[in-house]
Amino acid sequence: MAKARADEKILSYDDVVLRRSDLDILSGPYFLNDRIIEFYFSYLTSCYPSEDILLIPPSIAFWIKECPDISSLKDFVEPLHLPRRKLNNISHK
Repeated sequence: MAKARADEKILSYDDVVLRRSDLDILSGPYFLNDRIIEFYFSYLTSCYPSEDILLIPPSIAFWIKECPDISSLKDFVEPLHLPRRKLNNISHK
């Protein structure tokens, strides 16, 4: 029964579904999961639309990083219009 409660759908926003277990993470000392990050990116994109900024969900960023086929990657990222986006490089010291 606890698993069913953890999987309870709490919020659907654009293409993102947040479940009880996702919200429970926010009360913890836990890392954010991909769904929470994707929800926040989706929220920011709808509140502050911009042609310059593209917030890429973690699953897409991971796929781009790990894609073994360069031709598939090129076809995949082309609709993202990356050349016209501003890049922000955050470096860690």
